Amino acid sequence: MSQRKNKIGGPDPAALERLLIQGVELVNSPAAYAKWAALSQIIDAADGEKIVFFAQPVETVGVVARYLAQTYGEHPSTIIGNQTDKERLEQVAKFQSESGPRFLVSSRAGGEGLNMQRAHRLVHLDVPWNPMELEQRIGRIHRFGSRKTVIVDTLVVAGTREVETYRIAREKLRLITRQLDPEQFELLFGRVMSLVAPKELEECMIELRPDNLPAASNEIGALVANGYKAWQEFDERYRSNAQQIRAQSGGEATWVDVANFLRLLGAAKLGPNTSQTRFEFQDDEITAVDEDLPTLRIGERLFACGDSGGLPPNPAGGEHVLQLGLNVPAVATVISNAFLSTPLCGAGYLKRPTAELGLPSGPVGVLFFLRQTVRYLGERAAEERTTLHSFVISKEGQSALSASQQASLIRELINAGRVRDPASSSLVELMQEAEANIADQLRRLDDIDMQNRVRHVVWPLAALVMV
Repeated sequence: MSQRKNKIGGPDPAALERLLIQGVELVNSPAAYAKWAALSQIIDAADGEKIVFFAQPVETVGVVARYLAQTYGEHPSTIIGNQTDKERLEQVAKFQSESGPRFLVSSRAGGEGLNMQRAHRLVHLDVPWNPMELEQRIGRIHRFGSRKTVIVDTLVVAGTREVETYRIAREKLRLITRQLDPEQFELLFGRVMSLVAPKELEECMIELRPDNLPAASNEIGALVANGYKAWQEFDERYRSNAQQIRAQSGGEATWVDVANFLRLLGAAKLGPNTSQTRFEFQDDEITAVDEDLPTLRIGERLFACGDSGGLPPNPAGGEHVLQLGLNVPAVATVISNAFLSTPLCGAGYLKRPTAELGLPSGPVGVLFFLRQTVRYLGERAAEERTTLHSFVISKEGQSALSASQQASLIRELINAGRVRDPASSSLVELMQEAEANIADQLRRLDDIDMQNRVRHVVWPLAALVMV
């Protein structure tokens, strides 16, 4: 409502009086108490449990905190944007403690990075412009891998501009994506709205009046269309990268191979079993199932020797368990010491394994190479993959081993006996000549490599003679 100016340029007292009267009537109307009544019902139903409340405006945080203090007789913990990190952590710690306040009220400042898992209940006091913020809020009380059930309530007042804005946004996106089923649409809506600029959406909401509904609706539609286009571009890049990752071989090595290697060369010892939690559907419900995982003790630390699915392994016998991986410093040191020997040495002589490996009869040589594939992106080089290549050398010629043959041979060689004071073998000269030829062959680029600006770096790894 516009305000008329009086003769000296100030607001019209009569118009201002009417606005104030309307405001008082609105505050005293039943509609003004509806949200507080709904909030009290949620709190009373929680039966004394701790509750986290989230609201976007800082002003709402203050109003709700005062209401809770007056109604329930205790001051809640509060988190707002102008607090220091120390002050926020102190508020969370107070809320998390047994004797701390039952309620915590937070603005969007508490939506990321803080652990509020003491609570099992969360209340959205409003719906943020970015629906993904709802998930971020829930993540404060329910972390990935948690087994507890949480209850989330959202308070929405019917007939508000926020509700109308979301209704229009959903209709516009539904027109763009008619082919999607309802479940896919709900997921897409959250992702698209997360890419819509909040400031622009807020401006559209302000203009959302009955006399301006078509124009504001078109503006919201344009924002949604741009958000959908941005999501499509991101999704295409993500899918392309995912396909490249899936196209790479996972290799033949197993966790048992890793354990044997570290026990043989890294003085690792078997530890007590830990467990991993995985989730599966049973009778339309998600159920947590524990599975045993072996552990290895490397130095003073205990590592889970298996795939924990990205979740932290559970403690074993009260001891903290870390996830094992080739990038763990202790493992990287063992690999470095095993393969990067300081003094140069010739071929190693081993007794030929008795297992049938499909190798030529008689003495044979084996050459192992690492090939590092690097792609140039502008002026920067990025490693794409590193692969192991093995070749058998005999008097009949040379042949490459398949991935499965290579894995079987390496497993047999771990326990193969060493030949002391071996007689010289003519295979060594053949292996020296073959090594240079194979290295050149592995470095060679095809047309696709040239087009993609790919280069191969080849590292001779080991030379063995089996007799």
